[in-house]
Amino acid sequence: MTDSPATDDDGDERLGDLESALAYPFRDRDWLRLALRHRSAPPTDAAHPSSNNERLEFLGDAVLDLAIRAFLFDRYPEAQEGLLTQWRSQIAARASLATLAGTLRLDEYMRHHVPDAEGRPAQRERLLADGVEALLGAVYCDGGYGRAGAVANALLARSFEELPADPREGNPKSALQERWQRACGEPPRYEVSHVEGPSHAPHFTMVVILGEDRGEPGSGWTKREASRNAARATLDKLERGDQTHLPDPLPSATLPIGGDVDDA
Repeated sequence: MTDSPATDDDGDERLGDLESALAYPFRDRDWLRLALRHRSAPPTDAAHPSSNNERLEFLGDAVLDLAIRAFLFDRYPEAQEGLLTQWRSQIAARASLATLAGTLRLDEYMRHHVPDAEGRPAQRERLLADGVEALLGAVYCDGGYGRAGAVANALLARSFEELPADPREGNPKSALQERWQRACGEPPRYEVSHVEGPSHAPHFTMVVILGEDRGEPGSGWTKREASRNAARATLDKLERGDQTHLPDPLPSATLPIGGDVDDA
């Protein structure tokens, strides 16, 4: 247990709804209130201007990571470390955590002053994902790791159930890179072909570059999302057999998988 943080007024009924969604009743709701306070929100106590959820987020990240690693370690005793790491990365991805936040309707409870968060999908996604981690940190401070781990496992249950047999199935860029490297010995590249919308909420279109050829385009609110959609569209086209201009993959060992395109 840890000493109670500074309080922040919020309706007990509303917080009770969130506790029900978490299936965890806080003994000290000040931890819950603190978890919902983003650093952009004005401080409630001038003597403690840093009273926000960042420290809880730091703690909750560790709770989440251990819960995922323990589940994967127990469920897949034959899986190698590299495979477990890829699965962990998929489950703990910011987009996955933001989806969990949606099931909790966390956006209705978060206190923040992020300008136009709704119009900035990447920023909103980060806000919600960090909020999930802060909630787990709050449960840890209120009830210890046993309770926090149980809440984490309950939140992640659907993600655990939907794990593919091969983690590359959930990462089209990795699958395309492996296939193209086997064929040509070099990774695909991604280029921005078009940007539209206001500067604070750009919408990207990216295209895959395969050697001297161009693959399919993909769009999204971030470069990461657009590049993944482009990779998925290109893979779909290859699977349909529409690849007369592309060499057939060679039967060789899988080469290392490269990184992702950064968010805008």
